[in-house]
Amino acid sequence: MPFFGGLVTMNLGRLLLSLTPMWFVLFGVSGVMFAPACWQILRDAPRAEAFLREHPGDPAVTAPTGSR
Repeated sequence: MPFFGGLVTMNLGRLLLSLTPMWFVLFGVSGVMFAPACWQILRDAPRAEAFLREHPGDPAVTAPTGSR
C-alpha cells in the first residue's frame, strides 16, 4: 500500500507542475489503485488482530529450514 500512496503523491506533484492530460490520467489511475488497497488493509486489520490474540505464542516457522 505505501507503494500506491507514493505513486499518488508523485503523480499529484507532476500534475501540479505541468497540467497535461496524461498526468490527470496517471493521477486518477494510481488514486483508484490506492483507494481499494487502503480499504483492504482497514478491512483485514481487525481479523489480523483477532488471529494474533488467538495465537500469541505460535512460532513463525514450525519446521527447520536449514538456514542456520
